[in-house]
Amino acid sequence: VIDDVSKARGAASLTVTVPDYRPGRLAVSDIELAYEIREVSDTPAEAINSRLVKEGRLVVPNPTGIYQLKRDSVIYVYSELYGLDTASGGSDSFTVRYRVKDAGGNLVHDFGQAVFRKPGNSVVLSNALDIGNLEPGRYNLLLEATDLDTKRQTVTAKEFSIIDPNAVKAPNKADVELMINIAWYHLSEAEKIQIHKLTSEGQVNFLKQFWREMDDDPSTPENPVYDDAVRRFAFASDNFPTHHMRHDGWKTDRGRVYITYGPYDNETELILPGGSYPLIKWEYYNIEGGVIFIFASDEIAGTRNYQLVHSTHSREIHNPYWLDKFEKEAPEEQWQHRDDN
Repeated sequence: VIDDVSKARGAASLTVTVPDYRPGRLAVSDIELAYEIREVSDTPAEAINSRLVKEGRLVVPNPTGIYQLKRDSVIYVYSELYGLDTASGGSDSFTVRYRVKDAGGNLVHDFGQAVFRKPGNSVVLSNALDIGNLEPGRYNLLLEATDLDTKRQTVTAKEFSIIDPNAVKAPNKADVELMINIAWYHLSEAEKIQIHKLTSEGQVNFLKQFWREMDDDPSTPENPVYDDAVRRFAFASDNFPTHHMRHDGWKTDRGRVYITYGPYDNETELILPGGSYPLIKWEYYNIEGGVIFIFASDEIAGTRNYQLVHSTHSREIHNPYWLDKFEKEAPEEQWQHRDDN
């Protein structure tokens, strides 16, 4: 399959089994589920798609096997029966029975048994079955045919589902929490307060609308702003954790800065005199004419959580005396110079 617009390609394969329909062996084809089956003779020629015609019947297929509660109260089925005995001269009849079992194998409905005259050694089986009383869930439709002359039987089954489109599935708590975390540094303080007052479903709807409003072109399925936010969140979580076994980097100062402002243009790693405080300096060249962020961590305490101690960004912590604390860790002669930047 090739998308003519994006040129994206995809492939899938299906194993096809050809049943054994030799004479003297009763066999039934797979069941084809349909939305509708009607005689071709009852349908205007211009409304007929020849690809959907089977043995004089127009079969409108339902390849998904999914039916909606109340809206689809009837399930149409099509199949073909082969190997009926027409030479014995007996009853010259056969029976067909449809039954429905739930996903656990329990019988939930029996449509009863119907007796038919044999038109020959093969016959088309089509029916409209009332499923209006079935609850939403997964089911198996069983078709059993019996040749009353030879007593041979054959059975086939087809899975189908009934869904309630109006049923609201409660969002997974962990998924909702992740959605909130991804958006957290992009939300205003008022929005953070508001989102915690909502139900899980309300939070999901709130965030969907939030990212929709951030999208420069809502007419397309892609949202580059959201995609970039996810990439930043994932990178921060994996690269700035408080411990190598955790993925909590988004919560750290480096994670917050990275998610808020994006990838830095330059990173410098230094060891301050005294050896206690590893230092990381991030530079952003295109924010406010150029800004820096200084992060420090006391690795003697065994932590990898670098804390922001100084920045020249107008909305961040600005402490021109940030170096005073660290100078105390080493004699004055060890310092070559000091620079607020």
